Amino acid sequence: MRRWLLVLGFLVLAACRQIQPPPPGPQPPWDAPPPTPTPSPQGVVRVLASWRGGEEAGFLLVAEAFKARTGIVVEYVSNAEVADGLLAEIEAGTPPDIVFLPKPNWLTELASANAIPPLPEDVARALQTHYAPAWVALVTYEGQPYGVPFRANSKSLLWYRPDRVGTETPPATLDDLDALADRLAAQGTAPLSVPARDGWPLTDWFENILLAEAGRATTEALAMHRTTWTAPEVRATAERYVALLEDRHLLGGAVGALDLALAESTDAFVQGDAAMWLGLGPVMKNALQKRPDVQFGRDVRVWDFPADGGVVGIVDTAVALNTRPETAALLAWLATPEAAQLWVEAPPEQGYFISPNRDVPLEAYTDPLQRTEAAQLQQARTFVYDLSDRLPRLLTADVQTGLQRLLREPDALDDVLTAIETTAAREQGIHEAR
Repeated sequence: MRRWLLVLGFLVLAACRQIQPPPPGPQPPWDAPPPTPTPSPQGVVRVLASWRGGEEAGFLLVAEAFKARTGIVVEYVSNAEVADGLLAEIEAGTPPDIVFLPKPNWLTELASANAIPPLPEDVARALQTHYAPAWVALVTYEGQPYGVPFRANSKSLLWYRPDRVGTETPPATLDDLDALADRLAAQGTAPLSVPARDGWPLTDWFENILLAEAGRATTEALAMHRTTWTAPEVRATAERYVALLEDRHLLGGAVGALDLALAESTDAFVQGDAAMWLGLGPVMKNALQKRPDVQFGRDVRVWDFPADGGVVGIVDTAVALNTRPETAALLAWLATPEAAQLWVEAPPEQGYFISPNRDVPLEAYTDPLQRTEAAQLQQARTFVYDLSDRLPRLLTADVQTGLQRLLREPDALDDVLTAIETTAAREQGIHEAR
């Protein structure tokens, strides 16, 4: 968190230098003022993202095509921790022109501090053309869009075994999902394979239920602590979580789930030990690759989590740090379906890539599993970025521990929510709704 605060402070000061002289008097208490940035040479645009290895190669396909069209060279800088990489570049006096932010709330913080410019008008129009309203809303602050969502993954994929669930009708509501789990449990089939050992997969369950139960506004308010963990709508979500993940719905019961690691949970699901599994497409793809006798589309299929078109997920968003013509040109290219399609059609070793751009043809995805995920993301009515990834580290740990405890002690619901709220108040403070 401190690294990100330093980045934010440096960018605010750099923005002030571009707009007006620094104000007199003491400067904000960062470790050191940022050096005067050295702009990229004419005809060059510098980009920072977390992608390495095959993923880096996939992005460089996009960059090379941009160079062929414009003559502008993309210099790519990779750092698995984007905040650390951005801080290092700023401290060196060579901030990138574009950074792919892994957390949309960082975009909001930068925009609210006037540390980044809004999208140029032509890019904003392209965003409206090629992206569903849910994605435009994600990158918009006070009526202006500030970024281009380029790569995304869904955490709202409910994988199922047709031979276990006994129906092709997806649950339309949480009540439907609960009833399906009840029926399967009564028949002696384990409804859900849930990897609860590490805690974080439980946050995916909670966040999907929260979106379905209370909507995007409440999810966003909880992320910023503009509502509390003991508020009625959050408590109702916790009650639903306890009901859906009750002992008889879990493979191995609560005790077994709390001893189940991620890979073990997908392996158990793929081999038919449980009827359903919730999670990321790349994780399921890895599990299926270990079992060539089990095929996606025949033995394993996927439903949308029942949230009325709402999707919880993760996304990398391109944000400009300046208004150079080269920067604007690359943003415009990244907003096109043609740019994303280059990576979509790249060999599998160049990364599991899904574009939320709705004008990338679904037929471009040669892998049917990725094609299914792309359709969900393109058509999402609401997109909410993973809640636990936005919370302070200590609060995330308490949320995970609390959700684990609720599997063992469902009657401890009020104690768990009160404890989480205490940590949230300490780590985040109280922010007024707006």
